[in-house]
Amino acid sequence: MDLLACYFAFMGAEFLKNNLSFHGIDLHTISGRILFLLGILSINFIVFRTYDGIIRYTGFQDALKVVYAVLASTAMLFIISLFATFFLGNETDISVYFSAVILIINLLVSTLFLIGYRLLVKLFFSYLQYHKLEQKNVIIYGAGDAAFATKRVLEHDYSSNVNVKAFIDDDIRKVGKVVDGVRIYHSKDFAQICEADKVDELIIADFTI
Repeated sequence: MDLLACYFAFMGAEFLKNNLSFHGIDLHTISGRILFLLGILSINFIVFRTYDGIIRYTGFQDALKVVYAVLASTAMLFIISLFATFFLGNETDISVYFSAVILIINLLVSTLFLIGYRLLVKLFFSYLQYHKLEQKNVIIYGAGDAAFATKRVLEHDYSSNVNVKAFIDDDIRKVGKVVDGVRIYHSKDFAQICEADKVDELIIADFTI
C-alpha cells in the first residue's frame, strides 16, 4: 500500500511539473524511474520499519518513521542524480536521474499521501467501532476531579461508546452546577434520573464513599 501511494505521488509530481498536463511526460523514461524510485523507497521502508505498526492504531511515532523514510529516499535519489549528471552529463532520459523539482514535489506529496491514508484508515476503523456498538447511558457517582476525569476518559475511548447523562453527589453545594455540559444532581434524585434517561450503568468515581 505504501509503494502504491508513492507511485501516485510520483505521477502527481510529474503532472505538476508539466503544468498539469501529461503530454510532456515520456512514459518509457518514467517507467524506469518509477521502478528505481520504488526500489529505493522499499529499502528505506524496511530500514525504518514503517510496516511495523498497525495502521488502524497509527500514532506520532509511526508518522515520524514515514517522514524519515521519505527524507532518506529523497536524499539518496538526489545524490544518485548528482553522480548521474557528473558522469553522464545532463541526460534527463536516464532512469536514475531525478530533477530537484521532482524530488521536492515528490517528497511533499509522498509524505502527505503516506500519512494521510494512514489517518483515514484509523478514522474509518474508529468510526466503525464507535457505531457498531450500542450506546449506553451512564451516571457517574461523584462530582470531583476523579469523576470529571472518568467522564473525559470514557468520551475519548471509542470502544466504551457511552453517553454520560448526569453526575450525582451528596454534596448539596455542587448540585445544579454543570461540568462539560453535564449537570450535577443530588444522589436522592438517582431513581428519577434512571427512569427519565433509561440509564444502563452507574459508575462510582468517588474515593470518599
